[in-house]
Amino acid sequence: MFGGTGSGTVDTATAVGILQGLNNAGFETNEELSDMYVKYRADRPIISINDGQDWTLPEVPAADYSDEIMENAKEFSDKAAIVISRTGGEGADLPTDMGPIMDGSTMDIGTKYMKGSYTNNSSEYDNFQAGQSYLELSQTEKDLVDMVCSEFDDVIIIYNGANPLELGWTEGYKQIKSVLLCARAGATGFNALGNIIAGNVNPSGKTTDTWLRDLHQAPYFNNIGHFAYTNTQDVSDAAKEAWERADGIVSFVNYSESIYVGYRFYETADQENLIDYDDTVLYPFGYGLSYTTFEQEMGDIQTLTLEFDVEDMEKLRTDYLDLMLLHQPFGDTYGAWRALEELYREGKLRAIGISNHYADRMVEFANFTSIKPMVNQMETHPLNQQKTLKEWADKYDIRLEAWAPFGEGRNGLFENEVLKAIGQKYGKSTAQVMLRWHIQRGVIVIPKSVHKERMIENLNVFDFRLDENDMSQISQLDTATSAFFSHQDPAAMVEWFVKMVEKRKSQHDSSKEKKNW
Repeated sequence: MFGGTGSGTVDTATAVGILQGLNNAGFETNEELSDMYVKYRADRPIISINDGQDWTLPEVPAADYSDEIMENAKEFSDKAAIVISRTGGEGADLPTDMGPIMDGSTMDIGTKYMKGSYTNNSSEYDNFQAGQSYLELSQTEKDLVDMVCSEFDDVIIIYNGANPLELGWTEGYKQIKSVLLCARAGATGFNALGNIIAGNVNPSGKTTDTWLRDLHQAPYFNNIGHFAYTNTQDVSDAAKEAWERADGIVSFVNYSESIYVGYRFYETADQENLIDYDDTVLYPFGYGLSYTTFEQEMGDIQTLTLEFDVEDMEKLRTDYLDLMLLHQPFGDTYGAWRALEELYREGKLRAIGISNHYADRMVEFANFTSIKPMVNQMETHPLNQQKTLKEWADKYDIRLEAWAPFGEGRNGLFENEVLKAIGQKYGKSTAQVMLRWHIQRGVIVIPKSVHKERMIENLNVFDFRLDENDMSQISQLDTATSAFFSHQDPAAMVEWFVKMVEKRKSQHDSSKEKKNW
C-alpha cells in the first residue's frame, strides 16, 4: 500500500515498490513467488470515494502453494517475510462487520461511502464471517501464516497499513521473531523498509494508535456506523444540486471518549480497574523499538550506587518517563540529582528538573551540576507570578512549570473581575484566560481535571491570543505572595517536611499524610 484515498493518493507508476525497496537495500527476492503472485492477480482492487469499495484481499490460497514451490523457497532462504496490507481512507471507512460486505447487502444502503463488495480467494471457504471486522485476518491469511510458520523457523511479519490491525495472533507463533509496522509508504518509503530489515536504519518510530487485541472492545468501534438523519430533505436536495455526484445522505457520529481530548483512555481505565490492561492492549500508544550504537569516553567520575525501581514505570505501561523532578530543596539534593543524571544518561528519563527551588537554589544547581535542570516547577498563577524567578530561569534556559496554575481558586481567583472581563472579550472562561496567560509567558502548564467538559475547555485555548493590554492588566494582579506556604519557612515547611519524610519511611503510604496547608 502506497497511500490512501482522496488527497492521500500516490502515483504508483513512479513509486518505489516493496520488492524494489528490498532490492535497493541489497536483498535478493524470490522471483518464483513474485511471479506466482502476479499471475494470480496483476491488478489491484479499487477503493473509490464515488463508486464504492472493492475490499477484496487478493491472496493466493495456501492450497495453491505446491510442494515444489515450498521446497524451492526453503532452499532460497531460511527466513520468510509475510506482508499483510489494509487500505482505506477518505470516503472509504473500513468495514466493522464483514458480513454485509460478503453477502452484498451494503450495496443497498444508499450512500456511496458504505457500498462495498468482496470476492473470495477460494470457492472452498469464505474469507470473512459475519461479525468479523476488516482489521482481522482473513481465512486465507490465517492459512498462509500457519503454512509459513510450519516451514520456517524465522519469520518476519510486515504490516503495511495505516489502521491498527488485530495482531494478538502473532504471540501464538514462536517462529515469528519480529513484527514491523510499515504504514502506507508513499513514493519512496519502501526504501526505508529495506534498510530497516538490513539493519542500516534505526527503526525508532513509535505507534500513534493504541493497538488492541480485540477491536470490538474499543469504545470508538462501538460508536461508529451509518447514522443517517431522516429529516434533512432540503439539505439533501441542495447537496445534489451543488454537486451532481453527491448521494444526498446526511449522517453523523458522536464522539464521547475523553481520548479525543488528549487523555489516555485505556491507561486510565486500567487504573480504575475497569479493564485488565494486558488482556486488552497489545501495543500501547507510543510503543516502538528504538536503538542505536555509539562510542562514548568518560572522564573521571565519582562512583555511586544507584538502585532504580521500575515498578512505577511498568504500571504506567512505558519504558521511560518524559520528566522527573527533584521535589524539594531539602536533604541530599546533590546526591539525588546525580541519580537523576544517571537515569537521564541511560534514557530512562527524557528530561530532569527541580521543583520548589527559589532563584538562588536554581542558579546554584545550574552552575554546580553536570547536567543543569531543564525545568523548575514552582507555584505560579496570576496572584503569584514568579517574575524574578522567571527572569533567572530564562537566563539559564530553564523552563518554568506552574504548579497550582489556577491557584486552586484561592483568594477568589476564578471570580477575579479583571480575568472575567478579559474572558468576556474573547468569549472565554477565566480558567482559559489564565491558561493562555501562562502559555504566552512561556510557562509550562498542565491543568488537572476529571470532568470531560473541562478537559475540552482546557485544550481550547489556542484559538485566541491576549493582547499587550490584557497581559499588562494581569501583570498588575501579582501580589508576589504564595497562596499556600513558603518553602523557606523553617517551621511551617522545613520541619514539617522532615517529619513527613521520617513518617513515610515507616508507613510507606503517602496517602495517609496530613497536609498542613
